[in-house]
Amino acid sequence: MGTSGNQEKARFFPSVGMPMGENTAWLALFGTDKALAGGASNRLYLFYKNDIVEKNSGHTVKFFIATKELMLNKESKVVIKDWPLLEDTDVTVKIGTEKTSLIEATSEDNGIWSIDLDGLTVGELNTVYVQLSRDGDIKKHGGNEIAEFKLTPTK
Repeated sequence: MGTSGNQEKARFFPSVGMPMGENTAWLALFGTDKALAGGASNRLYLFYKNDIVEKNSGHTVKFFIATKELMLNKESKVVIKDWPLLEDTDVTVKIGTEKTSLIEATSEDNGIWSIDLDGLTVGELNTVYVQLSRDGDIKKHGGNEIAEFKLTPTK
């Protein structure tokens, strides 16, 4: 860049850019956790859509979840359940297409949580409801215990 006229260009394939439209790129969930020093502290959890795979009946939806501190850590493989300082904690992720009937997701380690969902329509904006709790404390998004994640499955 600069004024010398020597500019470099890069082409990314597939194209890389900010998500557009109504789909949710990520959610921030907040809550109080035990601090490393033994007291209580506020903690930010980041919730990202990782993948949606169509199957014979429904879709498998995967999310990547990590704390803000761990996202700032250069070793991205170190996330919620795998972080040694959180081994004594109980992390639960519940997901569903209806707010009143959330189902517990499965941890695939490395911060990936997956669930099989029925009722998602390919090519249309769908609402998936998510909830995260740690040691029984439900983390909140905008003061709500259940957050809405908007996504559009494709073929």
